[in-house]
Amino acid sequence: MILLRTIALLAATHDIDTFGARDSDPSATMVNAAALTAALAAAQSGDTVLAKAGKIYYMNHVTASQLRGVIIHIEGTVLVDDNITAWVNDTTRQNWFEMVDSVNVTIGGGGTVDGQGMPWWDASITGSIKGVGENRPHLLQLTNSTELIIENLTLLNSPRFHIHFSQCARVVVRHVTIRVDRFAQRSLKAKAHTKRLAAVGPHVAPLAETIAHRCLHLIAPECA
Repeated sequence: MILLRTIALLAATHDIDTFGARDSDPSATMVNAAALTAALAAAQSGDTVLAKAGKIYYMNHVTASQLRGVIIHIEGTVLVDDNITAWVNDTTRQNWFEMVDSVNVTIGGGGTVDGQGMPWWDASITGSIKGVGENRPHLLQLTNSTELIIENLTLLNSPRFHIHFSQCARVVVRHVTIRVDRFAQRSLKAKAHTKRLAAVGPHVAPLAETIAHRCLHLIAPECA
């Protein structure tokens, strides 16, 4: 009991606001990403990294590595940057949250991460931006990590997969809600199909349509 109390006293909470994060500021995508990245870098075993409830954080690419025993609590809302040109525009396009070489990490908190994927879907379906296609960001990219828990989160409209694992083991995903605006996707595909028909004429076989709706993608390298 004394040991448990000592550990509890030593554990710290790293509020991303104290690292410079700004609430409800669409221009702060890079600032907020840097704040969360810095809070994660500062976290020690037993610590919690916090994005507070009731706040909205616009955010670009976040990285974390070699976390040990850290809790990531997203209680508020993260709106992922939907400006495609603000992301690395090459064959190694960044994901929103990338964690590598980590052990015993919990990602939760009851909040929402909105990938704001419609511009990405549009660019991928219509080909309006070269190289987007399969090169869109995942929301959570977890690599070479073990003993992970992802729980009590709502993930919306990822540009590509909502959760993507690579070389991970002993993973629990529970109480996670994933929603995709399938009607927006269908509308974009219909628009692209109509444009193609106008360009080449009506004697074209209909395009196949695949809609992902409320799906959880757990992709292992051997299954990709």
